[in-house]
Amino acid sequence: MSSDGENEVSQGPACVQCRKRKHKCSRGEPCQSCLASGAMCYYAEFKKRGAKPGYIETLTKRMDQLESIVLGQSLLLASQGLVPKTDGPLSQKLEHLRSGLMLNADQNGTISQYETSQNDRKRKRSFSNESETDNILPPENLLKELCKLYFQQIHPWIPILHRSTFEEKCKSPNRSNTVLQAITAATIKFTNLDQMEQDYYYKRCRQAVLLASMDRFSVETLQASIIIAYDTIGSGRGPRSWSIVSSATRVVEQLGLAGEDDDMDTNKLLNRVGFLVPAKNVTETEERRRIFWSIFQMDRFCSVTTGWNTSLTSSDVKRRLPTDGTLWKEKIYKKTRYFNISDPDVDSTDVNDALGGYAYLIEATECLNRVASFLLREKVNFTTREGLRTWFDGFQALDSMLVRWKTFLPEKWQVASVQADGNMDENLTLAHITHNTSVLLLHHHVAYPPADLNVRLPSLNSAQTCFSAALEIATISSKFLIHVRITVSPQFAFCLFVAARTVLAHSIHCNAELDGSFGVLVNSLREISSRWNANGPKQDNLANKLANKLENARNMNSPINARKVVFEEEEGIGSMFSLASPSFVDGFRSISYQPVTPSSGHDITDNNIEPSSGMSTNSVTEFELPNTLTDFDHIFMWADYPRNVRDPLQ
Repeated sequence: MSSDGENEVSQGPACVQCRKRKHKCSRGEPCQSCLASGAMCYYAEFKKRGAKPGYIETLTKRMDQLESIVLGQSLLLASQGLVPKTDGPLSQKLEHLRSGLMLNADQNGTISQYETSQNDRKRKRSFSNESETDNILPPENLLKELCKLYFQQIHPWIPILHRSTFEEKCKSPNRSNTVLQAITAATIKFTNLDQMEQDYYYKRCRQAVLLASMDRFSVETLQASIIIAYDTIGSGRGPRSWSIVSSATRVVEQLGLAGEDDDMDTNKLLNRVGFLVPAKNVTETEERRRIFWSIFQMDRFCSVTTGWNTSLTSSDVKRRLPTDGTLWKEKIYKKTRYFNISDPDVDSTDVNDALGGYAYLIEATECLNRVASFLLREKVNFTTREGLRTWFDGFQALDSMLVRWKTFLPEKWQVASVQADGNMDENLTLAHITHNTSVLLLHHHVAYPPADLNVRLPSLNSAQTCFSAALEIATISSKFLIHVRITVSPQFAFCLFVAARTVLAHSIHCNAELDGSFGVLVNSLREISSRWNANGPKQDNLANKLANKLENARNMNSPINARKVVFEEEEGIGSMFSLASPSFVDGFRSISYQPVTPSSGHDITDNNIEPSSGMSTNSVTEFELPNTLTDFDHIFMWADYPRNVRDPLQ
């Protein structure tokens, strides 16, 4: 016996997990079976059974053709006197069969109207009343879980959505599904769906976002494009992200997001066309500001890794830096300072208090781009002393910029440390790692010059700076992977690759044993790769590609050429990775270098990390910080040394 309540619960289809496991489903949300097993419980949209649309019409058309053939043959034979005419009974039988087919079609609801006149039959294809977007998105309960996964796994790296405001919009019947499609494509790999279902949602939602971005431009399509570009870069399909990022940079300028609303001058003789209505409140204003900075950061990252020009020039940016994420979440508005790396305002305490880790990450990424641009575009003749001195003027200017940026950080942002709650700020951590990567790129070619260069360089101090910066990156990344269990940004993996490349170059150039930090960095990349794949297909993502190239270089005992392919769709396709090295670096590929002879008081082999006997190439389940790295927490630079102890340019 069952109660009325039980009868009501038993109605409707079983959930997807119970149907897969062939378990009895209680039809609850969640059902008892999924609640006991801990699986994600969701229901697929019920599809009415019956013939597919157009199937009965196809059968009817074939019956018409058979009827014509049979009647034609019977008339031909009857005219020759071979058989009697039987068109009456045959027509009746065919008409009876036709009526039976149409009655079955009406019961299944697949055809609403049928024309019996044979001369006026025009077959029309039937379409579903549901929109294409509704068919693409997963069921509502699964979509809610995907949104939670997005804010947990991806949002910390691209904080472009105000969570409470976004959740309110999702409840609206007139919601925009473009952002939801992008979230589905980026987070479906974190679910327990089988590979076929994950691939289905990923491809259809991703394609829908790309089509929407080309068809119209708005705040929502920009947000969706950022999410898709982030996922594409991290998945190791760099070339596919170029068009997305470059298109977004143009749209963000056309929408007027490169400047503050208050600074738009309306008293000009000719004004630009405005496509966006003014922001309703300060929360929406900050959201638009963060959209611009996310695209700005991706534009810089693509420029560094390809050597191409940036689409957004710093001189045209008239934007304030984003406010601290905690203030934005609580809808508290504080005015921040304008973006200006060359002359930051260090006197305003209120302004600096309003900045968070994301603002400093933007500045650190801009510093990295300026270093890469200098190495790529600065022409210099290294065979003459005057040409080298001219190049060092620019070198010292960038070195001073990096020192000034680190020195003027507020005290609470000076070190990427573990907070009281056991977590680490994602963007502040990446800001410090990016800053150290800028130091590595700037000093790398001075620290490890070719042996046949007949000019004295301050290689000793630069080598100390490079090695210390690489150790700092290994320390920070290890701490972060221990305390923060989320996916990691592609820029994070790139910085680890540059650090490991420097450790390998230091070992080869100084003819010393490879330091244990190299294994720490490679294992960190393996861990990042494992987190990125999640429950999705085990594809060769960006972090895994970088780790493979480092291990190949280690096995060959050869440094990595900065112009080799790293961001490729498949083997043999053009390069996205170029650190924009000066021309004399090509000679560094030779292994026949003589180690640099340290001068008195400058022993570059005095390392505080013991060499490791080996390293594991597998992904680390529980990532642990090596004891030899726990005490290293400071980065010094060449510009920190007194002038009298530097190697002068003779």
